[in-house]
Amino acid sequence: MPRGLVFPTMVSVRIQTKFLVLVLGILFVLLSIFSVVIIRREAALLARKTAEQEHLLARAIVADLKDNMLAGRPRSTLKLMESIQGTFGLVRLAVLRPDGSPAFGAPGAPVALPQLREAFRAAREIDFNEGGLRHTNLFPLENDSQCRRCHLQAGDVLGVILITHSLEDAVAEA
Repeated sequence: MPRGLVFPTMVSVRIQTKFLVLVLGILFVLLSIFSVVIIRREAALLARKTAEQEHLLARAIVADLKDNMLAGRPRSTLKLMESIQGTFGLVRLAVLRPDGSPAFGAPGAPVALPQLREAFRAAREIDFNEGGLRHTNLFPLENDSQCRRCHLQAGDVLGVILITHSLEDAVAEA
């Protein structure tokens, strides 16, 4: 075989190989970037969905608690909360006093969260991620006109509803 015919074929194969490697490398980088963007977007959507669920749950508990407090049976709300804790990734559900201790004689040690003081002080809902795959919402129980019938000098916020969801099941499902 003449030497001149082998060399152009080898050069052609090397260029094709280099081009193929370059194209595959670019595709790999682009797919990696798109994957990261999609994962971040999905994580943000999951966090927003969880926060909305926690907000709705807190609103339902506030309504139930007000009705039961006015009827003189606050422990009914405590029983409801105990019955739904642990369902749908719900890790913690409690009504807390300013010192972090559970209200209504509920069992449990005081909760030490730096955001708790802010929820009482600012009288606004605070949500945050706690330890990676746990999302927590602190929802203030405002001392409105109905509550002031009994809680005359209690301040603007009577307690805070603590709701913590584990996101592990939702992440595993996705």
